[in-house]
Amino acid sequence: MNLARLLLVLIMLFPEISKAQDHALCPGNYRVQEEGTSSKLEKIYYDSSDQRFHFDEIRHYANFRLNALAYSSLHGRFFCLNLGQPLQLISLDPNFILQVEKDLKVPDGLLFVSADIDTRNHHMYVLGYSNTEEGSLLLDIDLSAGHFPTRLLPVSEKIACADLVYDPASGQMIGYDHQNGQLVALDIGEHLVKVNPLVTDPSPLAGGVPSLFFDQSQTLYGIGSTTLESTFELFRFEPESGAIYWVQDLGHEQNQDACFCPPLWFLTNRVAMRQNGRCNLIHFKVKISNNFNQPWETIQLTDTFPEGFIIEALSSEDSFDVIHGGVSFSHYSIEPESGTGMDFTLDVLVRPTTSVKSGSFYDQPRIKTPEGVIYSDDPETLTRNDATRFMLLDQIQVRDTIQIVICDDETFTLRPPAPQGMTITWDSGLRAGSRVISTDGFYLAMAENACSDYAFIYHVMTQDISVDLGLDLELFPFDDFELTPKISGTPGKHYTWYTTDSRLPLCATCHQQQLVARTDAEIGVTVTTDGGCQASDRIFIKVSDSDIFAPNAISPNADGRNDQFYLYSGQDFFVEKFEVYNRWGNLVSSVQKRIPGQLPLWDGTQYGRQLNPGVYVWRARVRKKDGTTDQLSGEIHLIR
Repeated sequence: MNLARLLLVLIMLFPEISKAQDHALCPGNYRVQEEGTSSKLEKIYYDSSDQRFHFDEIRHYANFRLNALAYSSLHGRFFCLNLGQPLQLISLDPNFILQVEKDLKVPDGLLFVSADIDTRNHHMYVLGYSNTEEGSLLLDIDLSAGHFPTRLLPVSEKIACADLVYDPASGQMIGYDHQNGQLVALDIGEHLVKVNPLVTDPSPLAGGVPSLFFDQSQTLYGIGSTTLESTFELFRFEPESGAIYWVQDLGHEQNQDACFCPPLWFLTNRVAMRQNGRCNLIHFKVKISNNFNQPWETIQLTDTFPEGFIIEALSSEDSFDVIHGGVSFSHYSIEPESGTGMDFTLDVLVRPTTSVKSGSFYDQPRIKTPEGVIYSDDPETLTRNDATRFMLLDQIQVRDTIQIVICDDETFTLRPPAPQGMTITWDSGLRAGSRVISTDGFYLAMAENACSDYAFIYHVMTQDISVDLGLDLELFPFDDFELTPKISGTPGKHYTWYTTDSRLPLCATCHQQQLVARTDAEIGVTVTTDGGCQASDRIFIKVSDSDIFAPNAISPNADGRNDQFYLYSGQDFFVEKFEVYNRWGNLVSSVQKRIPGQLPLWDGTQYGRQLNPGVYVWRARVRKKDGTTDQLSGEIHLIR
């Protein structure tokens, strides 16, 4: 029995141990796979003896269609969705026991099956997409709050990703957009999710990638199909080059979703500026991500810079002890304060000496943990576990124009990316490292010393948007009506609609709605600009009580009761048009002449032939005595 299986057995047998050591609960990768109306949870592992990935079933869940699987390091358990009406948030405890957490309100026209959890802020993000909708939406579930509050965010581009995976290096969600055949990264903002294409594959996976996951070495894998059939294959992705490599065939499988468990520790090393003048300080920000918030006893962070680079300062908001090296050395080894379970960030300022020649250099710190040595990753690249590259130049001149969008009545702080220690002078005469602005226009910031000349021009644009849906409406039952938001100010680009009447077939992302009145309802829309500014409005629909009534069933068995379909009313009216459709939408009966009310309209036949029992849909146009016309419809159960 291998270590992973032994660990799984121990967790199953000793739930107390699993709760005390939640991070050990997730030693690898898992997936859920549908089996008709049920699902199964499988462990994914790689066997070096046959060089293949294998899938071992752990538990079966009857009457649950599970998808959007993700692991929460905060809770030490899996979260997923149960597909159906309503969509449900599900959790699997350390013993993989299923619990329904919450019913989720999402638009019916979008498919929400693609998800992962951001381990930094403990939010679960689920992508909703559809071929019939105009855009895509991201469902944001806050797992850090007890009642799991949710919100819907518009997505800047229409994408169709069958799965998402959280990238701990960049802090982005990554998915394979099978609609456009490319890997994409999602930057999740306050009001708008921006899509950044990563690479385009020349041979897109036509069937999409319903399972996407990293392995423990941060290699990206996907289970997908090159056709629209249910034959799946395992692929390896190289985001840096855009290559997709076939790994192995999996055969016929059902709808599925895989997830990966984030490593216990993750180390990133970000350099403030790639190009640096030799008279400037070079700023590195080293971050230890403690993904499971486990208190550490002893952990060492060590780094050695290239020859000729001297450390000027080491600082952090948290306490740490310098073990050796440090300021005035070219290396350091520190120990963060033990007992904390939070992330640790160290700011390192390095100065090149006169002996260093200009060129490219690399820096890669490492941490020594009880689990082993972990090397840093440059979060600005797609390559995993790579050293951070920076350049040293004799003279550097930067002329950069930066565009900023702010919303009306908001403020924004401009922070020029000049090297630390340089004095920044603004066109207003202000000498400061930052400037707070609230109006549009151009703002110039300059910094200069013996080896550097920086000039940053900020083009600030304000966006002011308002939306109006008009006055509240009073309608008759089954009246057709249209809603088109009136936009003032900055044009809106993304629309998110909601209604209190679940029977209204809203297009959640369309700019216009074509609807039929059924019951009283509230309908609202939020319009978002391309810069992320928003405005909302809502109206109320009041549906008047109809004075024309219809039965919901007929039983044409010649017993004198409910043998035929009628429309009833206390006043005179005429039926101008009457149609009946079967469940496939085929017309089975039609009346195209003016018939006085209270006369039979349908007897359950088509051209004299008795129809099979079932549910049929009827539609009628009636004209009342006062000259008004009503459009009516409903369902009729044919019983024999």
